[in-house]
Amino acid sequence: MTIRKKKWLPLFLLLALLMSLSACHPVEIGNAAVAAGLGLEWENQEYTVSVQLAKPIDPSQPLPADQLPFEIVSARGATITEAARKSNLVLPRFPLWAQTNVFVMGENMCRHDAALFADFFSRNRNTRKSAIIAIAIGATPEEIMQAEAPLEPYSYPAIAKMLKIQEKQLGIYVPLTLGDFLFKLRTPGIEPLVPQVTLEKDEKGSFIKLDGAAVFKCHKMVGSLNERESRGYRWQTPGIIQGGIMDISSPFKGEKGLITLELTRSQAAIKPLLKDNKIIMEISLKAEGNYYGQDFSGEVLKLGMIKKIEETANKEIQHEIQLCIDKAQKLGSDIFGWGRMIEAAYPDLWQKINEDWPDLFSRVDTDIRVEFNIRRSYLTDSSFVFR
Repeated sequence: MTIRKKKWLPLFLLLALLMSLSACHPVEIGNAAVAAGLGLEWENQEYTVSVQLAKPIDPSQPLPADQLPFEIVSARGATITEAARKSNLVLPRFPLWAQTNVFVMGENMCRHDAALFADFFSRNRNTRKSAIIAIAIGATPEEIMQAEAPLEPYSYPAIAKMLKIQEKQLGIYVPLTLGDFLFKLRTPGIEPLVPQVTLEKDEKGSFIKLDGAAVFKCHKMVGSLNERESRGYRWQTPGIIQGGIMDISSPFKGEKGLITLELTRSQAAIKPLLKDNKIIMEISLKAEGNYYGQDFSGEVLKLGMIKKIEETANKEIQHEIQLCIDKAQKLGSDIFGWGRMIEAAYPDLWQKINEDWPDLFSRVDTDIRVEFNIRRSYLTDSSFVFR
């Protein structure tokens, strides 16, 4: 028995040491509050930190239907840390910042200097680098918190869900994590593109809506992409992308209307080429999808007609890609990471041009090639005919 105690003693000591190291600032559960979302804004030379906190609920006494399940606390300070800690001047609980999975930055702060909050997030051990980040447009992060999200109790976590679901259903915006945002902000040859959220109003009140994507140059927001331009960016993202739809105009004479195609998978191959001392980005995209429907009568799912639909889809995808490139070059922001691609393919050339890359990027030519193929038409191979 004595031998067994001595055998396990080092293990107990090790576990005790690890527990002491991992619990630098232990918090009693009765003194804690779960932070569902965090918002940051810069106004009048001060930071405003807003936090959406889950209300403690007694299971035996559920909340009345007219009460929200969260509280919003906002505080101001000369630094982000001071503003965050000043929330405890009115809040009798310690916010568990590590539970936050959505950060919403204010437009004023992003246009002023994103480095103001990037440093805070980089060194703060209580922030999740896997958290989703978004930019509030036309409203403050606090106003976004106060708005409702259909079927969801908390507005900020709803933003993360909306971004993930729309990517599969619509294929417009590419979600961005805090870790990827910080990486792109500090890495030469690539800039961040962050989804935007705004408020829409109707007779029932205000609700959250995804609306465009914020373009950054160096450490400042310099403009936005609209829906088509954002989809053009998604076509060029590395790796295989799946999900989304697109509408194309009918390519058949006498048939006016739209045809809806669903994307099942696509992959872009992008590489820099040197021709006559000029940099050309070769963008080759292969995609496939399904014929989803049409909003006009007439039989179009015939062998010779499918080829015309595919050719029209090729032109539409190429047009969306070009729209995105034109906007990015106009803003002088390399959101595609072309600079990093040049560095990998031509390291000696990159050493010569990296300091002038923000200006050179706007003059880079492109060669875009798209190949889209229709694979299925779901439950029927013929169009619906009205009698």
